[in-house]
Amino acid sequence: MIIRYLLPVIGGYIIGSVPTAWLVGKIYGVDILTLGSRNMGATNVRRVLGWKPALIVLGFDIAKGMLSALIWLFLSSGSLTTAIIASFSALVGHIYPLPLNLLAGRIRGGRGVAAAIGSFIVPTSPSLSWADVLQCWNFLLTGYYSSYKY
Repeated sequence: MIIRYLLPVIGGYIIGSVPTAWLVGKIYGVDILTLGSRNMGATNVRRVLGWKPALIVLGFDIAKGMLSALIWLFLSSGSLTTAIIASFSALVGHIYPLPLNLLAGRIRGGRGVAAAIGSFIVPTSPSLSWADVLQCWNFLLTGYYSSYKY
């Protein structure tokens, strides 16, 4: 019984802990952890590297939340509980990535906004959650996202 819930926790954490912003920064030849807000997320990548790399990071971070939920939804024969556990674990892995500690000596990841959006998409599919709609609306009207005006 405990294995039923322990495997999604471990699997989701592993998927979520892939440091996409750090990897994209390394591809572009910069250390994202030392520039801008020093946060490992799409917003800081946008500040430092521009829109194209930020969209790559955003897409992969959203995919981390979605992928962990979809994998466990499939493996558990449609159990929404294990999918939610896995996606929450991916969110925790995104915020506190232990592999990043081995790679860069830091355990603090991103804020988890994109991974949370990905985590919400699967359980609320095919409808989009209202929080996602309101966040996009807020950004389009004010230009503010994460206390930074674009």
